[in-house]
Amino acid sequence: MKELYDWLNDNVAVQSERGRWVNDPAVIRQNTKMVSVNTCLMVDFTGQVASESIDTAQYSGTGGRSDTAIGAVQGLDGRGNRSSPAAARPRATTFPPTWTTW
Repeated sequence: MKELYDWLNDNVAVQSERGRWVNDPAVIRQNTKMVSVNTCLMVDFTGQVASESIDTAQYSGTGGRSDTAIGAVQGLDGRGNRSSPAAARPRATTFPPTWTTW
């Protein structure tokens, strides 16, 4: 890890900023043709999207998903996409008809 930090330190080719600035939709939408690609864990037939849990089990933490998607679609020629695996585990679909365990 030290090797990575040594490479990053004072490297003019790398810019590092705080998350609140990087994930700010007002900053993101300044990019032309911005494409936001976010993963989701489940999508039901009504269009509800779950990005943090599978059924009632917490699977991952909250990130900047909504911020990057909003910023992208507000920018010139931008769009937001979601991708999902075909299955969460053997014989478990990531596309249930509806969620009933909320």
